[in-house]
Amino acid sequence: MLIIFTRCSHNPRYCLYCIKQNRKGLCYSMKQIIYVSKKQAEVSQLDIESIVEQAQQFNRTVDVTGALLSVGDYFYQLLEGKESKLDELMKKIDLDSRHKEVKIVFQSDIDARDFSTWSMKFVDLSAKQDVPEMLLRIAQMSSIKPEMAIGLKFMMKGEVDL
Repeated sequence: MLIIFTRCSHNPRYCLYCIKQNRKGLCYSMKQIIYVSKKQAEVSQLDIESIVEQAQQFNRTVDVTGALLSVGDYFYQLLEGKESKLDELMKKIDLDSRHKEVKIVFQSDIDARDFSTWSMKFVDLSAKQDVPEMLLRIAQMSSIKPEMAIGLKFMMKGEVDL
């Protein structure tokens, strides 16, 4: 894989990648986005399986990793990758008729991926009776704090009992 280095979008003195590579302002900066969207009423389990399969194939080709959590009427998705690729992908998701009310609730520059081995991990909690209150609150918020994002990542990784 060929990586083209671009000027840091943040302060290169504090960019861990730049410091490790001693690149003085040149880095492969990555971003992490968490968005929430409401499922269209007609989205079936078969549609969700199709979304996951398509995302896994597409994400491999553009070097995007992440996880999709399906809970009740909502999708919660974490995406990681180069900022330009994530911007393109979010435009595509925003136009997807299976999603409505797409909103980015968290975004951050990252130095390492949380889901480096997953082109798209899928966690289905749709049948779960006791949906964690945190998820219900996140769906109603316009943005979340880093601590809440960390909790959501733990849920997606399966490191929290649900």
